[in-house]
Amino acid sequence: MSSNADYAAVLPLRTVYFDMLVIESLFYGVYVALFLVTAYTIFSRHQIHFNVIGLHIAILLLFIFSTIHLATKWTIVRNAYVFNGDTPLTTVDYLSAPPFSIEILESTVFSTSTFIADSILVWRTWIIWGRDARVAAIPALATIAGAILGYLSIAQEGRFLLNKPIKSDAYVEFSTPYFYLSLGTTVLCTVLIILRIVLMSRGAKGRLRSYRSAIEMIVESAALYSITLIGFIATGMLNIQDGYPQAMLGPMTGIAPTLIVCRVALGLSRPDPTWHTRTNATAVRFNRSEASDHTGRSDTVFTLSTLEPTAEGKV
Repeated sequence: MSSNADYAAVLPLRTVYFDMLVIESLFYGVYVALFLVTAYTIFSRHQIHFNVIGLHIAILLLFIFSTIHLATKWTIVRNAYVFNGDTPLTTVDYLSAPPFSIEILESTVFSTSTFIADSILVWRTWIIWGRDARVAAIPALATIAGAILGYLSIAQEGRFLLNKPIKSDAYVEFSTPYFYLSLGTTVLCTVLIILRIVLMSRGAKGRLRSYRSAIEMIVESAALYSITLIGFIATGMLNIQDGYPQAMLGPMTGIAPTLIVCRVALGLSRPDPTWHTRTNATAVRFNRSEASDHTGRSDTVFTLSTLEPTAEGKV
């Protein structure tokens, strides 16, 4: 193969890695601003309480892991272009096989961030559905199973990189169901949260409250995270190699949960007691009422209505 043909073959990979770094850096900049606003709000309003300390630690860990993930990407690209940039082929050789420690670290922080983000989303689903464990049970089990598969995938990847006698695609056997479980958890929680908000936001005439309900649904359901994850998995299935959804997914894993915490810290979210209802498993009920006509005949009428909680968290 001629040198021109070699260069033409490796140029897309060089371009993709550089573009991915730029995109992830831009989204990370947005994430930094959001994290600082959230942290300042929490501290300035003295919202550090024992019952939410775990959530605050999770948000901090997400930011740390997102920073580490960007640092690993930056290190790989820097070493490839600066220290191994003699020719396009030497650059691609490094991009295709970065140091073992950097590659495993990148995969580990990504899987851990996904597990934390999914756990926060499951927790928020549990809160919004009136702390009903039945609603959050399936997403919680899927999150745990996905985390196990994710770490097993990393272990198989490490064995392969260390030239252990395993199949070259052994880690795919774990990574594929891992991403599908993560996608299922995210989409299910997003749908459940949106459904709950829609049902709780309906007024006497069944209308949603303008843009406020739309913003509430987008933020509370982590819809941006779900959309990014769907795009990431879809491009993988279609064998699209641009890498843009993957670059956005790292920071978005932290942005979506942090938006939820920021909304709560700013007092824009509904108070937890307002999510409580007498029948937590569903936000709708069939009301049995007696409707009498002018003949005095009584018919049973079933109407679909939303549950409006009282100040005490009861219907």
